[in-house]
Amino acid sequence: MKIGVILGSIREIRRGGRIAKWLMPQLSQFHDAEFELLDLKDYPLPFFNESNSPEGLKGNYSNDVAKKWSEKVASMDGLSLLLPNIIMA
Repeated sequence: MKIGVILGSIREIRRGGRIAKWLMPQLSQFHDAEFELLDLKDYPLPFFNESNSPEGLKGNYSNDVAKKWSEKVASMDGLSLLLPNIIMA
């Protein structure tokens, strides 16, 4: 099973990078799944401006980065978001 851990901040100063450096080795202890860090900085996605809904496009995006991201996400069996700056109340 492949699980993508999405680092959800692209700011220059972000806490998530430090957390990801700690988290990924911890996750490697689980041998029944493979975890891959998906850093949004590696995918400079544009705002969604396609003419169809995302579901209808099924990867047929006009932007090459959106295509690359779509393919990466589609290759995963599951996703987890790492959003350390969100306060849950």
